[in-house]
Amino acid sequence: MLMRRLAVVILTTTALLSVAIGMIRAAGMAGPPAMQGLLVRPDGAVCPSPCILGIRPRQTTYSQAISYIQTHPLTQNFVMQRVIDGAVFEGEGILLALTKGTGNELLFMNLIFQGTDGPFNAGALVGALGMPSSVRISEISNVAELFYPDKNLYAMTRQRAVRTGRLSPADHLDGITYFVAFPPLRMVGGTRWQGFTSTARYQAAQRAAR
Repeated sequence: MLMRRLAVVILTTTALLSVAIGMIRAAGMAGPPAMQGLLVRPDGAVCPSPCILGIRPRQTTYSQAISYIQTHPLTQNFVMQRVIDGAVFEGEGILLALTKGTGNELLFMNLIFQGTDGPFNAGALVGALGMPSSVRISEISNVAELFYPDKNLYAMTRQRAVRTGRLSPADHLDGITYFVAFPPLRMVGGTRWQGFTSTARYQAAQRAAR
């Protein structure tokens, strides 16, 4: 049952990210906060990992998550909109989408980052969270996914591989999907982290592992 719910979440994530990325780019907001600021509680205290904005897997409810976002210094001025399956917050270069489950359960949260430059990039992600356990790089597009199963999240980056052929610290983060209602993730993909290196190296390792 758990894996079925997780599969549904994963299948809907790409579509949700695509819609949300379009919304935030259309909004044209500026001035995103630093990556490290997302990893503390609303009162500024360090939050034991995994944690984003004080929201912790299997502990934080949907209503608590809304309260944290509305009181956190980085997100307290975000504009909230109710949607059928949760809530969306816009502002300060980030769009936050909360997906609600049964009752007051929070299933997962998507964070979508504005623009193609700025502080939200692969280098900032690795600096804040450490090395991902694995990486999957598409062979037909310029998208890379960085997996952090111990932190219940994965990130999508928009590579500059079209020009450089490398996974770079400067690659812009399109978004982070944070799984809240699930135990530590075992779903990983791609190949082990080899650092910021050529995309061909990652893709060769992915083909060899098939």
